[in-house]
Amino acid sequence: MPIRARLISRALAVTFALIAQPAWSQNSSSGALLSIASIQENLLITADLPNALIAKESENLNARTKEITRALQNPAVLTIPPEAGCQLNGFDVIPLSAADGSDIGISAGWEFVCNRPLSGLSIGIGLFSLLEIASIDAFVFPDEQQVLLRDQPVLVLP
Repeated sequence: MPIRARLISRALAVTFALIAQPAWSQNSSSGALLSIASIQENLLITADLPNALIAKESENLNARTKEITRALQNPAVLTIPPEAGCQLNGFDVIPLSAADGSDIGISAGWEFVCNRPLSGLSIGIGLFSLLEIASIDAFVFPDEQQVLLRDQPVLVLP
């Protein structure tokens, strides 16, 4: 399945989750969500960012969203050790919409193809340099959850 189709599927899943948890889109200092899946040689990562994290009330949301989108394209946002042999295969950013069609954030997705086993791999997460947040919730499929902190922005694959 192409990365865009996966991202759209992921965005729909997040949107349905947001309907059940409307507090996600309200003004909050937390709420960034990473989802990570390792499928054979593929490493898939999505970052879901609500508007409240992208721009403060006094900032221009559209301008800030464009700035964040450009920054997410920088390879330094995700630091994967070279020994994993991972190459970026695809990247995309799509808007997240509520049931009423209103814009509630963005979802960025990266697909890597790696030539080494990924178990135990440590990935540096550079989102903290883009957003004023203290932590990021990370879900590693199928059943692992981690909380990444500004002073320890490293995700370890099980």
